[in-house]
Amino acid sequence: IGDELCIDHSMEIWGKGNVLDGYKEKYSRFANARKHKVTVPVNCDNDLSYLFGLWMAEGSIEKKIHRLTITCGDDVSSSLEKYGFTKCRKDQWRLNSENFVRMFEHVGMPLVRAPQKYIPEKIWNLSREQMQYFLGGFWDGDGHSKRLRKEIGFTSSSLQLLRDIQLVCSNFGAIGHI
Repeated sequence: IGDELCIDHSMEIWGKGNVLDGYKEKYSRFANARKHKVTVPVNCDNDLSYLFGLWMAEGSIEKKIHRLTITCGDDVSSSLEKYGFTKCRKDQWRLNSENFVRMFEHVGMPLVRAPQKYIPEKIWNLSREQMQYFLGGFWDGDGHSKRLRKEIGFTSSSLQLLRDIQLVCSNFGAIGHI
């Protein structure tokens, strides 16, 4: 009796769906209304997948004012400005958009404090290429490497998120431990 489990690594099982399916229909009266300057994408592309990963690592929300904030020491300006985020400090970008907050809710992004974050069900349905971008965004936020030890890693205050990232990495064939 133990806690070991045999896992087939590099299973290459990926989703094919668009994580934004149903968003436009559900929020058609709000989505991309003229009074809002920010346009929510209709389809999830690699850039949006990257944004989801970066937000998962470094994002926070102020729900009452519909503000998404990303605080990251790396220069991620080009990835964020595409969606209307503005730089408010050396390492911080913000976006006030009810549409974007609704889109994040539709995707199931956990709009909670860092220790409660996890990968939502719809993100698990990303294609292989989109998941690479998701991991790239997460890496830019919470990734690190030790060149001499030939080791890479992720840091998070959420044990569930680390387990989720570990499972995604195993799907690519990378074996990790927590």
